[in-house]
Amino acid sequence: MYDIDCARTVERRVTRIRAVTLDAAGTLIRVRRPVGETYAQLALQHGIPVDAQSIGRAFRTVFPRMAPLAFGASNRAGLERQERDWWRTLVRSCLGAHGQHPAFGAYFDELYAYYGNAQAWSLYCEVPAVLTDLEARGIEVAVVSNFDSRLHRILEHLGVRDRFRGVLCSSEAGAAKPDPRIFAAACQLLCTPPVHTLHAGDSRSADLLGARAAGLRAVWVRRDAEPDPDEDAIRDLSAVPPLTLAAGG
Repeated sequence: MYDIDCARTVERRVTRIRAVTLDAAGTLIRVRRPVGETYAQLALQHGIPVDAQSIGRAFRTVFPRMAPLAFGASNRAGLERQERDWWRTLVRSCLGAHGQHPAFGAYFDELYAYYGNAQAWSLYCEVPAVLTDLEARGIEVAVVSNFDSRLHRILEHLGVRDRFRGVLCSSEAGAAKPDPRIFAAACQLLCTPPVHTLHAGDSRSADLLGARAAGLRAVWVRRDAEPDPDEDAIRDLSAVPPLTLAAGG
């Protein structure tokens, strides 16, 4: 009897990767300071008495429970309004009773503007060299992220926006990972079939399993844990370029 699992393993090993998609936050970029510290510092400046550790814990609880950051606005103004409303709901939930503070509006506006600029973010150290390596190999690269449209400006200010064929934000795409539609849109943008596309991201459910379900190859970026070969996990993005050189390439 023909071993289907074995055949799939062989196919994966001999299929040449022609394009790579990368998650953003936690994969390409990271916040310069812990979220709780930033939220609390700005809140205190507006007279809102909150604790950094409490806010950090609240963020880690609230964020995964939020509805997908994906909208169907037909114009830029409508999209930006929906994005702000989404984050306003999250921040208010993180603050609990303090979310009703009279200064909350001014606080949120400053917080939202802060995270829309490069001062809040930094590239992981290996990213520039990885992008150069992929370019030298002739590999097209795009970003696929559950982020809002501020990501374009962030990547531009960090000096890497023009290194990508495109940047797909879930809020603009109308679908958030693990929804296969955003991966399909990325493959269409890259003019590359899913089977010839590799995705890398730091979420097991959204990135590893989501990309696989959409037909892409995928690796799980685990910066703070020992990579598990059975999960196709990698320590950082420096492992991505060698993965594009499959045996059948």
